[in-house]
Amino acid sequence: MKEILGLASVILIGITLFMNGQSEISSQNQFQQWQSLHSKFYTQIEEQYRRMVFEQNKKMIDEHNANPENTYTMALNQFADLTKEEFVATYLDSELSAGLKKRSVKPKSQSIPNETYDWRNTTSVRDMKSGCISSWAFSTVGAAESYLTVVKSQKLSLSPQQLLDCDATSFSCNGGVPYKGLDYIANYGITVESVYPYTAKFSPCKKDGGPYTINGQEDVDDLKSALRQYGVSVFVDATNWQFYSKGIFSNCEDNVNFAATAVGFTDTYWIVQSSYGTSWGQNGYIYLAPGDTCGVESFGVRAI
Repeated sequence: MKEILGLASVILIGITLFMNGQSEISSQNQFQQWQSLHSKFYTQIEEQYRRMVFEQNKKMIDEHNANPENTYTMALNQFADLTKEEFVATYLDSELSAGLKKRSVKPKSQSIPNETYDWRNTTSVRDMKSGCISSWAFSTVGAAESYLTVVKSQKLSLSPQQLLDCDATSFSCNGGVPYKGLDYIANYGITVESVYPYTAKFSPCKKDGGPYTINGQEDVDDLKSALRQYGVSVFVDATNWQFYSKGIFSNCEDNVNFAATAVGFTDTYWIVQSSYGTSWGQNGYIYLAPGDTCGVESFGVRAI
């Protein structure tokens, strides 16, 4: 009997070690597949650290998605090798709120049941990449593109890089605010991205101004009313957006650190375009819960 129990213990230990080994191999394979998908390359020492961060993020995402009370899901994306602190430092602008003045609370336009506006087809989804805090430039061109498409029937992909290089009133890859970017377009015009492509870094201005213009910019006090016409540049708290995948998001903190483009709404959410590319969120968009979720109604500016 003792021999049988001893043999069973050995078999159990062997199975446990085998399963742990298989889990380790599976985790390593998943990280390598993710690296290949997102073209991530590291030194040997850095790779060990990034894999650890990746596995911690995966565990957190799995736990979040297993909770039926959550209204949105998370997914491993291009940010899966970053801690939350690294994501905030690399992709968000902690100084953005210094250039903004929060609107006073005013009566909002009445909601109409089943009302839906969706201007996603009026703007281009882009990826601002790391190394350049440029959401302000992407938000600026998003608002201008939506205006030009709807009002002037000019469907364009404007150049955020031109704003980074040529708008002397902003701070290029160190941040800026879209109302100044819209002023630049109104004063000098702007060119398209195929003429002035994005490089994710500051360079001396190669081409100032361009043929595509707006009349100016104005503050938006009533986001829903403005979105009945075309897209709006908004300023939000994106601290917890890192792994958003789909669903209605409301997990906000009290920061204003990201410029985005609001492009529509329904009865149950705002439609907001990020500058994280189509592999993030819902093809580059996030759905925010109604109301001033993440500050989406507090700060807004649009092209006119």
